[in-house]
Amino acid sequence: MRAAWALLLCVFSCSAGNPLETRLDHQMRTWQKRLGLDDWSFTLRVVRQSEIDRNSWGSSEWDPTGKTGVVMVLDPRDYNLKGGDLKLDMECTIVHELVHIQVSPLAAPNEHVREEVVNKIMTALLNRSCPN
Repeated sequence: MRAAWALLLCVFSCSAGNPLETRLDHQMRTWQKRLGLDDWSFTLRVVRQSEIDRNSWGSSEWDPTGKTGVVMVLDPRDYNLKGGDLKLDMECTIVHELVHIQVSPLAAPNEHVREEVVNKIMTALLNRSCPN
């Protein structure tokens, strides 16, 4: 239910009328694919500092069973950066939160699950698959 509300929120707030959220959503989709999270459904939200931890630039919530998640990025009004540094840091925050979701199964006792996560991260870092 939470994911449905987040998706509905994005439909209204991630429109072409909001260039920041449109750009960030595009970045999130690019990294989602690069990290091998294609089978997940994510929503991106730009949030004020009061909505996340005080010393954070982003946050994420996810449901591994439903493969849904929300990635929250700090609103530029609450950032201590401007211009290119701000844009770069917002992308770093998106990647950081997606990696949190990607590595969450590493605590699983199943070795196959852990290896799958490591291989997806390796592919993302190399920007290509490996022969073996």
